[in-house]
Amino acid sequence: MDINISQNLFISPIITVFLLLLTFTPHLISTTQVLSIHSEIGLIHILEIFSNCTTVLDNGRKSVGIILPNLSTIQNPAVLVDSEISQSGYNSSQHTIRISMTRRTNVKGHCWSFITLFPENYLELINKRVADFSYALSDLLRKSYHIDRVLYKPQYIVWLTLNRSELQNSITNLGLNSISQYGSHNLVFISAKMTPYGNVAIEMAKFQLEIHCYNRYFPAPLGNSSLPWVTISCRINFHLSSCFNQLSTFTRDVSHLNKFFWTVEAWRNTTKSGLGMDLDVIKYVKDKFFSRNRKSNNDLEIARLTTFDAFIGFWIFSDVLQTSEFKLVQNLGTLHYLPVNQEFRLAAHNFHSVIPIRLKSWSFLSCHGVGHHTSAFAQLFTPFQKIAWVFVAFSIFVILTFLNVPKFDSCVTFLVVGIILENSVLLSYDEMLPRNWRKHSFRVCSGFFSLIFGTLLTNWYKTSFTKEMIIPTEQTAPWRTIFDIKNLTFYIPYETLMTPDEVKLLGQFGLLDHVFYSALVSKLGARADCSAFERFQLSAFSFQLLSEFANSLNLKVHVEARHAANKELIHSCDKCEHKNHSKHNLAMHAKWHKPANHKCYFCGRKFVTF
Repeated sequence: MDINISQNLFISPIITVFLLLLTFTPHLISTTQVLSIHSEIGLIHILEIFSNCTTVLDNGRKSVGIILPNLSTIQNPAVLVDSEISQSGYNSSQHTIRISMTRRTNVKGHCWSFITLFPENYLELINKRVADFSYALSDLLRKSYHIDRVLYKPQYIVWLTLNRSELQNSITNLGLNSISQYGSHNLVFISAKMTPYGNVAIEMAKFQLEIHCYNRYFPAPLGNSSLPWVTISCRINFHLSSCFNQLSTFTRDVSHLNKFFWTVEAWRNTTKSGLGMDLDVIKYVKDKFFSRNRKSNNDLEIARLTTFDAFIGFWIFSDVLQTSEFKLVQNLGTLHYLPVNQEFRLAAHNFHSVIPIRLKSWSFLSCHGVGHHTSAFAQLFTPFQKIAWVFVAFSIFVILTFLNVPKFDSCVTFLVVGIILENSVLLSYDEMLPRNWRKHSFRVCSGFFSLIFGTLLTNWYKTSFTKEMIIPTEQTAPWRTIFDIKNLTFYIPYETLMTPDEVKLLGQFGLLDHVFYSALVSKLGARADCSAFERFQLSAFSFQLLSEFANSLNLKVHVEARHAANKELIHSCDKCEHKNHSKHNLAMHAKWHKPANHKCYFCGRKFVTF
């Protein structure tokens, strides 16, 4: 019996271990299978990351033997091209316009991705000088299928390369002035290699995909104010949405970096040899705003207290700089463009700083048109809306209720009426009140309450309305600093550019918004035109600045400039494209989406909001 017990005690642990192995072996096998699957990802996974983009896939120069995946399995539209394609062999504006207009359900919006396989075969990095590399890079990015001239955004230039480190160093050495020539393309590098079977394999680190993104506003001469490259690590899952979300966050953060004082080095070197030949206005702006020690961090950001005049001075000097060599207005290559709103195709070729958002009917208080009413009593009622008359009637009802709680006394009623009418000839009641104070105290308090309403509804309204008519109002600018201009809203009546008959006719055919928008853009363009001779004069800077305001789309980008250390959370409206850094301002904006419950009671005009 003892032997059997000892044998059982000895065999039981063995059986237990065996059962545990049987239990966990499938889990270990499945885990090994998952790890092996996640350690091998291919080109199809990269295409899936950019599933919300229209993708242009370049198989790369001299990339012989690459087996491309089945593109029919991906969701996003894909265009397969060859880097050897001629400039006239592909017209991007005709072949891709229909795809770019496709509505996407993703809240992040539509984008473009240009994926190139092994670009080092085209750039030939071996023994490549900086000047030669810059020329080869420009030649590659100027390919017709990159549609850089169409100005669709955002655009991602994705390179799957074996020489990621060498390409990163070459891009960084080019400097800000060279990179800015390529606009707002976002450079994204991913390490990749070719398998013996001809497939493209993406390298991973610790089962995470590493995406290397370039900060196109990195200022090399200004030190470590920001990083030139940022690595995004994302774990591959079945949806691959985390990679694109992090990439979109990085793109948004880069767009908020300061683009203005970080370009100081470019124009400072441009005019270093000809400082004495600059015009007086250039020397004044340079000495006032840009003659500080560049090692100081104060000149690396536009602070909130930056005045509007200081910003205009910098804008003149940066974007409309007159060089001492050619005496011509020259743009230094810093592109500040936003895409034209594609829904308004009638004026799609024009660039402007006004983007229509929504329509709204406006109701306000005014004396306009009072004498044209047919009713003799209309003038007495029109200054107030229905809700105002409801409150007035309720106040009168409360007063009458208080006056009739005790036994009705006509003397107190006349006294209250006299107080409301500011009638001081009530001496006959002076002797009555002291003798009957306890009897009439409640009525007198109610009369005092009536005095407040009588003053507000008669004297205060009459006095304030008279002051508005006889005292001139001081008009001041609605902004104090440059950041106050962000999301500036103004209202333009349709009748400003059209006759009432045109507004009515175009509204019936649904063309009112389109035609008005086109007419507004044309009017702004006409205001900005000036002759070529005037551009050579000293006042040419003012005309060119007006042209930049009216025809370029850089105002929104300028006013949203932020330093890297001054990041703020952006709140987006779920009903339109409005964004704001303040939850309170966003809540105030959301009220405009509520439908108007009344129109202007004078003329009934509708107003368009920009």
